[in-house]
Amino acid sequence: MICKMLRHIYQISDCRYSVADTLSDIMTFYEQFGYLTDLKLAWLGPPSSELNTFLHLAPHFGIQVAYCCSCDPETRTSPSSLFEAKNEFNGKAILNECLSFDETIKDSHIIATKYIEKSREKLNTDLFKNAKPNWVYLRKLPRAVKEADDHVFKNFERCITWKSSINNVWIYMSLIMKLLKEYKNVTHKPNFENTNSQQRYKVLPKK
Repeated sequence: MICKMLRHIYQISDCRYSVADTLSDIMTFYEQFGYLTDLKLAWLGPPSSELNTFLHLAPHFGIQVAYCCSCDPETRTSPSSLFEAKNEFNGKAILNECLSFDETIKDSHIIATKYIEKSREKLNTDLFKNAKPNWVYLRKLPRAVKEADDHVFKNFERCITWKSSINNVWIYMSLIMKLLKEYKNVTHKPNFENTNSQQRYKVLPKK
């Protein structure tokens, strides 16, 4: 359950989960596509706190997750939270482990990465040809190596990294407002009918 995951939000993130940032990502997905159900997220690269969080949160919104975490097709590398995530949804969540980038990217709407091994080829638009026509790219920051060429990372119509970073503000604000249970909005209604510019923004007395 999401409520179970929210216990990590007080730390914003830890070595295993990154809930607040992932909520920002999901908010950005909705802004980009206008819906969440039946979106497919393709994760490329080693397991991370972000992938662990996607495995738990994405299915709540109807988002499918496919991931390729191994640098060797002969060796499987699974996220640490995979078993817990599958148990949480009783096997009903669509969480697919893939052995190649091509298999992972096929029919995906969102291609997400954090770190790609140097032995891998650089991510480029040709690699994304089997993704959905309206695919977007999400690179979790900081960007340590140039794993994606400029046609991907600097394509601001496709790359939603910065949009998601901006949306962090709204997620953190919502969390703070939730924690401040006694907060009440005491801003008084401006008197726009007053034509005197010096009096226009004068705070009205409480009634």
